[in-house]
Amino acid sequence: MKFTLTLNGQHGFVRQALYDPEDSSLVWADNEERLPLPQAFPKQEDMQWPPFWHLHHPSNPAGKSKAIRHLKLQLGLKCNYACQYCSQAHQPHDIDGHPDDVAPFMQQLEGWFAGGDDGQGAGVKIEFWGGEPFVYWKLLKPLGEAVKARYPNAQLSIVTNGSLFDDEKLAWVEALDVGIGLSHDGPAQSYRGPDPLNDLEGLAQIKRWVSRRMSIDRMSFNTVLHRHNQSLKAVRLYFAEKLDLPVQAVVLATEEVMLPYDQSGLSLALHGNDHARYLHQMFWELVTGSGMAVGTMRDKVDEFMRSQAQSRPLAALGQKCGMDRDDSIAVDMKGNVMTCQNMSASTNHKIGHVDQFEDISLNTAYHFSTRSECPRCPVAQLCKGACLFLEDGYWEAACDNSFSHNLAVLAAALYYQTQGLILTRIEGDAIRRDAVTVMDVIHLGFVESHGDMSTVAPSERSIKPFPVRVTHA
Repeated sequence: MKFTLTLNGQHGFVRQALYDPEDSSLVWADNEERLPLPQAFPKQEDMQWPPFWHLHHPSNPAGKSKAIRHLKLQLGLKCNYACQYCSQAHQPHDIDGHPDDVAPFMQQLEGWFAGGDDGQGAGVKIEFWGGEPFVYWKLLKPLGEAVKARYPNAQLSIVTNGSLFDDEKLAWVEALDVGIGLSHDGPAQSYRGPDPLNDLEGLAQIKRWVSRRMSIDRMSFNTVLHRHNQSLKAVRLYFAEKLDLPVQAVVLATEEVMLPYDQSGLSLALHGNDHARYLHQMFWELVTGSGMAVGTMRDKVDEFMRSQAQSRPLAALGQKCGMDRDDSIAVDMKGNVMTCQNMSASTNHKIGHVDQFEDISLNTAYHFSTRSECPRCPVAQLCKGACLFLEDGYWEAACDNSFSHNLAVLAAALYYQTQGLILTRIEGDAIRRDAVTVMDVIHLGFVESHGDMSTVAPSERSIKPFPVRVTHA
C-alpha cells in the first residue's frame, strides 16, 4: 500500500512524496524520482531478498532448526524486583533450574545444537535469562562456565537489574567475557522497582562494573519508555549524574516503548495525548542529536535509509524480536521450548521439548503480515509487528504504542534524508485501520517553537480540590 507523505520546509515550502513499505520505494510525487540518500547508503541494485521463511499464525505453525544462531537459556522466572510493567509478571514462576541440571543439560545440548559455524559457538549468541539471572547465581555460575568451555567462540550476554552485583560476579563476567545489559529506566526507575543507584553499596558496585565493562563496549544501560518515561535524553543525563560520568560515556540502549502484557502494563501504555507528546518528544530528541547518541535509535534511522538503498521488500522480514526465526530458540533448564524467554513452559507457551525436536511447533505466534493493521501501516518496515503473540486489547495497545514510536523514527529519518524537511501529514486508503485515511504527524508550530511541548498537547492534569478555608462558628 502506498502512502502520500507531506513534507514541509521553511518559508512555506511544501512537497509530497510517495512511500511504499512493500518495496521500500520513496519517490517525489510530482516527478516520481527517488529521494536522494546520503552517500553512506549507496543504491544496491543487486540485492536478492527471498521471502521470510515462514508466515506464522496459530493455524500455521512451524518448527525450529538445530542450526541455531540465537540461543536463549531461561534459568527461571523468579526475580527480586516486582516491576510494574514486567512482561513476565503474568506468567507462573514454578519452573526453576537447579545446579544439578547443568550436567544433563549440557549433555542434552549436544544432541540439538549444532554449535555454530565451527562447532564451538562461532556466529552464535547465547543469552542467560531470568527473572533476574543473578537470583540463580548457584545455577548461573556453573552453567556459564560449562557453556563457555564447550562453546568458547559464542557471544555470551545477560540482562540484569544490577541489584545483585558484587566482586565475585564481576570476576566471573570478566573471565567469561559476558556482555551486560543493565535494565534501568533512569528518572522513571520507581515504576520498575527500587533504584540500585540510590543504595551506596549498589552504586559503588555499578560504578565499578561500568568502569570495567562499559568502557570496552561490553555493557550498556537498557531502558524502557512509557507514558511516564518519554525522554532518552533525560535517562542518559540521569546516569551521567549518578555515576559522575560525562554524558558521552554513558552507553544507552532502549527496548523502545513498553508493550503491555497485563493490566499493570496497560496503565503505563500511552493513552490519549500521550501519543502526540511521545511522538514529538522522540522526534525532537532524534533531530537535535541527543536521541541519535542512543545506538538502537540511530540504527533504526539508518535502517530506514538502508531499506531504500537495498529495495528491501516487506515480505522478506520477520518479527522484530526474531523469535519467529527457525534459528532462534528459547529453552529452559528442563529442555522445554517456549515462545520466548519471557514465557513459562507451564502455560500454552510451551511449544515443545528438545528431546522431540522435530515436534516443536511455534503455534502461539502471529507474523505481522497476518495482522489486520500491519499490511496497511506506513512504519511496518521499522516496527516489524510489535509483539508476536499478543492478542485483543493488549495487541491493540502494543500496536498503538509501537506505531507512535516508529512514526517518530520515520519523521526523523526523513528529516535527515531531506536535509531538514518535516513530515507533517500521511495519507492513504487506510492507515492501519479502515476509518483512518489521513493523519497529522509533526506540528510545524512545535518545530518553529524549538520544541515547546505546549504547542502539541497539554499534559494530563490531576484534579485537586480548591483550598477552601474551614472556620468554626
